[in-house]
Amino acid sequence: MQRAFSTFPFGLTGFALAAFRICVAGQSLVRFWPAASHYSGWLTITAIALAFGLLLGIATPFLALLLAIARLVQAIAFEQNWDADSAFGIAFALVLTALGPGAYSLDAMLYGRRRIKVSYEDSGENASRDNDSKPSL
Repeated sequence: MQRAFSTFPFGLTGFALAAFRICVAGQSLVRFWPAASHYSGWLTITAIALAFGLLLGIATPFLALLLAIARLVQAIAFEQNWDADSAFGIAFALVLTALGPGAYSLDAMLYGRRRIKVSYEDSGENASRDNDSKPSL
């Protein structure tokens, strides 16, 4: 996941990405949950699972892409005409695929930046030698 994104933005940008991720997931939950009997069972279960994964921020780019595909299938197979909700839901999921999860997600916790503490300890032969003295041959 780290290779997919060069950074996991934090601060205001990270909060904006988290809010956007929550909005995309919420829009899909509102779209699929109440009308579960209207759509195919597998499509409803898949879309709801993908939306909950986005709420947590796990595998965000992949889940967002799969959610866009699920929204497209829903719009083509079950809708008589395209409405703005379908078009914006697909577009927002694709935008989230491109932007990534942000710092406030499980992706960032699992694959984000790490602080590595490196300690330099001299031991053995090098520890007893002065910096000014010449090494013996």
